Order: sequence, then C-alpha cells, then structure tokens
Amino acid sequence: MTYKIKMLIIILISNYTVSCSKYSPNEQKLKNMENMVGIDNFRNPDLYDRYYSVENGVATGIYIRSDRKNGTLRIVKKNDLPVVMDGGCSVINVEFELKSERVLSAFCNGDG
Repeated sequence: MTYKIKMLIIILISNYTVSCSKYSPNEQKLKNMENMVGIDNFRNPDLYDRYYSVENGVATGIYIRSDRKNGTLRIVKKNDLPVVMDGGCSVINVEFELKSERVLSAFCNGDG
C-alpha cells in the first residue's frame, strides 16, 4: 500500500471518528458539573447510571442508582431519557446550563 493511500485511510477514519463523537466534548463538562450537585446522597456519581439529554445549551439529567460498582454516563435524545415516578434519592433529576456552568435544578424523586 502506498503512502498516499495509507494517509487517505487515516484521514477518513479520523473524520468518521470525529463525526460519530459529536457529544464527547460535553461529556467531560457534564462530569465536571456533576460535582456541583448539592444532594447529600449524590456524593459519588459513579454509583449512578447517568442519562443526559442536551438541548439549547441545557443538559437535563436523570441519575438512577446502579447495581454495578461503576455507573455509566450516556447522552441520549430527550425522548429516550428514562422516566421514573418514585425511588427517593435513588433517582435524581438535574438540569445544568452548560454555557454558564451552573446547576439550574437538582432534586430527588419522591417516594412511592
């Protein structure tokens, strides 16, 4: 394989990787902002599966206590956010304003 073909393949793979990870720059910002959630039960974000939807500069998050040691962070479409009606502080709802990096709201679900 010639040098030009190898470089073309590398460029194509790089462009594909960048286009597939359009949300990845926000992922680290979301992880940083999780430290600002002022809920006592949410001292360790890794104990929760964290789902976010990002629209118009606002990240809406649902944190659900995980059965695993390390919870996951997922960025999904708004319609794909989990809906949980109770659960106390095993389910936490948050909203972050990304530009100003401030918490708009953070609260536990009620108990059913």
